[in-house]
Amino acid sequence: MRRKMPAGAKRGRWVTDAEDAYTPQQLARIGAIALIWNQIKAMIDFQLMVIMRLDPHLWTPVTTQLRGIDGKIQLLRIRANTSKILSEEAKQSIKLCLDGIVEYKKYRDDIVHSHIFDVDKGIAIRVGYNTQICQVLVTQEALDGFYERLKILKDEFREVDLLFRLSDEQDAVAVRSDLSRDQAIQQRKLDDVPKQMPRVLEFQQKRSALRALPEFPAEESEQADVSL
Repeated sequence: MRRKMPAGAKRGRWVTDAEDAYTPQQLARIGAIALIWNQIKAMIDFQLMVIMRLDPHLWTPVTTQLRGIDGKIQLLRIRANTSKILSEEAKQSIKLCLDGIVEYKKYRDDIVHSHIFDVDKGIAIRVGYNTQICQVLVTQEALDGFYERLKILKDEFREVDLLFRLSDEQDAVAVRSDLSRDQAIQQRKLDDVPKQMPRVLEFQQKRSALRALPEFPAEESEQADVSL
């Protein structure tokens, strides 16, 4: 669905008005992709507030100082990997979810920041950092397939969110004050986390079972034209 601009790629039919380039259904799907991504970003910020034990009034100031989503994801990875409560299976599932977020961010950015390149083939381009140019499919099939992945990923991350909460040792002790610290942690590790895992795996299996995103049509070997 996305790729580096092929050498010799030639721009196809091009129009200046997005409403002439895309159908109402395509435009609606692009808007839905942008909006659901905002939800995923907010969930990531909220999870950071939880693992960092921030007071609510510090949530926005702190998360906005962490530039870009990559740094936030890295903090979540560190939290998961250093947990004494999460099983290896749980850590691997968290990694799979976070990897999905990183991968889908590229697709989302390419779509939302794209320029029309070939209306008839449904190809757009994005000029990224260091003038790197990539192509992204914006056909209805591609947009629908990507949106379906984002919907599942959002629900998947909601279940992963609970794994992060269960990994909090201080919370485990506070909830089970009738147990010793070690007993409370063991109860989370041997009971609560295993009970949550099927819910996480359900969404990850749904995501992996989706039909592959469409591939690009065959390219003609002609001189590239990337003027915007």
